[in-house]
Amino acid sequence: IRSARDFGRDIFMLSYALGGMSGTDLYNLPYNALKGDYIEYNRQKTKGARADNALSRVPVLPEVRPLLNRWLDPTKKRLFRFHLKYTEHSFVQTIPRSMKLIQEAVPFERNYTFYAARHTYATLAHNVVGCDMYSVNELLNHSDTKLKITARYVERDWSVLFDAHAKVVRLVDWGKICRERG
Repeated sequence: IRSARDFGRDIFMLSYALGGMSGTDLYNLPYNALKGDYIEYNRQKTKGARADNALSRVPVLPEVRPLLNRWLDPTKKRLFRFHLKYTEHSFVQTIPRSMKLIQEAVPFERNYTFYAARHTYATLAHNVVGCDMYSVNELLNHSDTKLKITARYVERDWSVLFDAHAKVVRLVDWGKICRERG
């Protein structure tokens, strides 16, 4: 039997590896959502707000497969076996308690929550990998076409802004300007 801390870590990492998937979506994925090397599903929160019913396809990378396999539902009723121990409500309620155990084990500067997997995924996709905000918006399957919600997920990376600033400033031949003014 896995400890609550292991459970919290596994669920956090599953969410992160699956594009910041919500607890509700993790719990409710049908078994046939796994289509070989990707998971296809309709995001619960936004499926009524988009013409495509918030269709998502998330690759299951080889390095994530062992974690995914650890939680597969042996009854094949759902993709993950959470429903064998929890109701949807109790599953979603258990996650924050498990996350608290992780936070107690490893000191973090800010509150470490399950939803942080989604924010971390968005921030790394934009600030480290270099995805534009529209792509991050699509990865998160947001219904907001103006990217306001996505912008709240991504932490500002000042180094990107400073680099852009430097590139714009360096378009000018400052040596020539400084020599002319003497």
